[in-house]
Formats: sequence, C-alpha cells, structure tokens
Amino acid sequence: MFICIFCNFYSNYIMYIAHCILMKSFKEKSIAYQKAIAYQIQHKNQQMLDSYMQTYIYIWNLFHVFAEKLKDEYFDSVKSAIIDVVHFSCNNLSCSNCKTHANEYLKENDMNLITNKEDLKIYLWKFHNNVNTRKGVAEYPYDSLTDRYSVMNLKDCFDKYATNFLNFKRDIEHINLMKKWFSICHDYYFN
Repeated sequence: MFICIFCNFYSNYIMYIAHCILMKSFKEKSIAYQKAIAYQIQHKNQQMLDSYMQTYIYIWNLFHVFAEKLKDEYFDSVKSAIIDVVHFSCNNLSCSNCKTHANEYLKENDMNLITNKEDLKIYLWKFHNNVNTRKGVAEYPYDSLTDRYSVMNLKDCFDKYATNFLNFKRDIEHINLMKKWFSICHDYYFN
C-alpha cells in the first residue's frame, strides 16, 4: 500500500514537473510569438506612418506651390477654389487628430480674410508652422519659401496629391472634379 501511495505521489510529481517544463516552454514560445506580433504591428504602423507622412508632404507641397505659382492678377479668380482645396484636404486627412487640429485651425483663422497672393503665402506658412510646432519640429523660415517652392512643378505636385488621395479611396468624385478644374486653369492662372 505504501508503495502504491508513493508511486501515485511520484507519478503526480513527475506529471507536475513535466507540466512545469511544458509551461515554461509554452511561455517562452508565447513570449516569442508576442514579440513577433508586436514587431509586425510596429512595422505595419511604421508603414502607415510613412504613408501618412508622404500624404502630408504632398498636401503641403501642393498648398505652398499653389501660393507660389499663382499669378498675382488672378488671385481673386481662384481664391475660392484654393480655399476649397485646403478645406477638402483637411477634411480628408487619414489621422483623426490631424484632421481635428487642421479643422480647428481653419475655423480659428478664416481663409476668407486673405486678400492677395502674399496673404495666402503667409497664411499657409503660419498654418504649416502651427503643425510643425505641434509635432515638435522646427519652424520653417518664411524667407526660404520662395527658394523651395518656386522650383517645384505645380502639375507634378497636383498629380501626386490627387493620386495619393485616390489611392486612399477618398472622395473620388471630388478629386476628379478638382482634376478637371486644375487641367482647365493650370496654364491660365499659374506660372
């Protein structure tokens, strides 16, 4: 009888040890699996962040190049269209925080008060630096705007902007209307 109890105890002890070994192995595999999943999520998030950042580069380039290439004498003719492009872009940002902050800025800083090309350049420069400050990025000097954006091709900026928005399947109808408007007025209103 003593031997049976001992065997039973010993058997349970062996099972317990085996269980502990298996659980340790399982935990190690589980931790490795969790790390692999975390890496994949981080990598995917980085890809999304890179995509977002590329989107924002296209948007800012388009805004600044619009302002830089606009012929002074046609400001009043295209003012409402440019305001529409800015509002459309801000309403369709991928990042909900960015969208909220951008729309708050637009509400607090009425674009309809802009009266000429220079005002537009200053408005967009302040808007962009507001975003830079929020992100902890150094402000861009106003004196550098012309050097940077005057050499860019407006058509290329618009095409990259439109293609990027279409890739994200955002308001395709609106983008197509903007493409038509842009193709009609590009040579006439912009340098």
